[in-house]
Amino acid sequence: MRRSLSLLSVLLLCLLCSGCVQVATLIELNLDGSGKVLIRYLVSKEASKMSKMFAKNKDPEFPKKMKEFEEAIPSVTPKMGEGVSFVGSQRFDQAGWVGVVAEFKFEDANKLVLPADLAEKAGKKKGEGKDEQSGDILYDSVRFSFTDGDIKTLSVFLEGKEKDDVVIENDPFAEAGLELRKAPATSVFFKPEGFKDALRGARFTTLVTVKGEVVESDAVVMATDNSAVIFDANFSEIVGDPSFESVIMGQLSLEQILKKGVSGFVAKPISEPVTIKFRAAKE
Repeated sequence: MRRSLSLLSVLLLCLLCSGCVQVATLIELNLDGSGKVLIRYLVSKEASKMSKMFAKNKDPEFPKKMKEFEEAIPSVTPKMGEGVSFVGSQRFDQAGWVGVVAEFKFEDANKLVLPADLAEKAGKKKGEGKDEQSGDILYDSVRFSFTDGDIKTLSVFLEGKEKDDVVIENDPFAEAGLELRKAPATSVFFKPEGFKDALRGARFTTLVTVKGEVVESDAVVMATDNSAVIFDANFSEIVGDPSFESVIMGQLSLEQILKKGVSGFVAKPISEPVTIKFRAAKE
């Protein structure tokens, strides 16, 4: 089965609550290859209020799921590579969103790994579920390659392996005359406009900021003069694209999404790096 836009936990929030989630990852790189990672995990306040209908919440201003994330986030540190340490976290409450901003520091960008489902792993209680890739967003992880010098080079890779459909040889059902027709490209489950409205607030973003002056970059989008967008899935735009249902149903790989030019997606194909060349800022 193709690796898909696995947003199960996100979709549940969107279906059960009015509003949605946003996950943003920011990597700040120093001139020596060290730096910090900030992960912001947010849910709309409206969704937070609705969550009281489904679970006891001792902190009415802070959703139970966010509390679990806040408590569990230090446990994901070993998954982020050698030399990474957890600095701390703080609560976020702004513009109708509430959540947590977690900070990590790393010693060497070459050893830094960011699993795509890091936020979901942190949201699981200790001992809950298997350690598997179940919440990835069209890729498995983000890896980095840093080369020092007068002109420093950072390459950022979205890594993953496209999984082909599993083919069963000598299918007994087919032999018995039960023809397996191709699955439809759309689903009535995703047609109601209310579902699209619930998804509009969702966004998943990864950015890299370098502490210096960018000399050259092949990033698809530069958010600022020294910040490159590595991956962005902005559902406020995606829900309006003709391929929306195929995206949500997991029928398109990242390469197909990029080839089709689906609105709201910014990324490069798997294992094609975003390269940033930079140097110390001139005083």
